[in-house]
Amino acid sequence: MAITSLHIADFNGNQAEVLMVTASKGVAPRFDILFNGQLADQVPATSAWRAEQKLAIAKARVLVGLPEVEDALTPAPAAAPWAPTSRRQAKMALMYAENAREAGATDSPNALLAKGREHAAVWAGYGREAFNHEFDRLVVEGNELCEDWDLAAREKVIVY
Repeated sequence: MAITSLHIADFNGNQAEVLMVTASKGVAPRFDILFNGQLADQVPATSAWRAEQKLAIAKARVLVGLPEVEDALTPAPAAAPWAPTSRRQAKMALMYAENAREAGATDSPNALLAKGREHAAVWAGYGREAFNHEFDRLVVEGNELCEDWDLAAREKVIVY
């Protein structure tokens, strides 16, 4: 665990200091805010540590009575919501329809494709990781269905 002093604010006889505590075994990374030598607050450090560092410095400035720095107190903008490309979503819809048809669904091809589009839209709403996981699952399911069909066809050839 390494501790680094990042910011010291001294105003009207009060002192605030922001310390960065790096991760080590059993200790999560964080920013400690000391006010007159005593721990006043802790801000956990995550992958968005720069925004959290600015927040910790702003909190330290407020503790000693310095004016706030506006951009340090506003949270970082949220990442834009993820959406798969329309091509990838269409491919998932098609795989869903093909797998359902291969598994023995009796619906029309257009109805299966509509269900596939719904399926792809639902999984797109769950985010990138969930969408990719479902996409991969459909690929594996399609491969297994094809293998089953191939094995059944080979058995017919051997029997006849």
